[in-house]
Amino acid sequence: MEKIIYFEDIVSIALLYIYGQNSSVILSYDKAVNYFRAVKNNLDQRGVVAEYRNKNNKSDYYYIGKDESGVSYCIVDPRNDLSKIVSTGRISTDIMIASQDNNALNIIGLEFRDGQIMKLDEGRQRSIIPQ
Repeated sequence: MEKIIYFEDIVSIALLYIYGQNSSVILSYDKAVNYFRAVKNNLDQRGVVAEYRNKNNKSDYYYIGKDESGVSYCIVDPRNDLSKIVSTGRISTDIMIASQDNNALNIIGLEFRDGQIMKLDEGRQRSIIPQ
């Protein structure tokens, strides 16, 4: 049986990670779409077969808002506990792993380092030679 993965669930995970690191409750819609695509690609690479759907941005955890320029944002809905997204039964281990890969996290300004999700430190030098 093919899994069903919702766009809104992946965006909610991104918002959860951002909130945990920055206490930010907003994510640009463009970044949300790019994050979803990266997670979907990671799942494909892991061999996860799924049907991807959306609920027309109807989520219990966020809503879509626009600024004065018309740019769209995903904004955490303060009436609901965003951390409950993990216990909905729709978020599999594969989704959690794929959502924590650096190619996805970097899109939202985060990285997985030392076993934790952290703010992306763009100024940090990365060495390919063990020290």
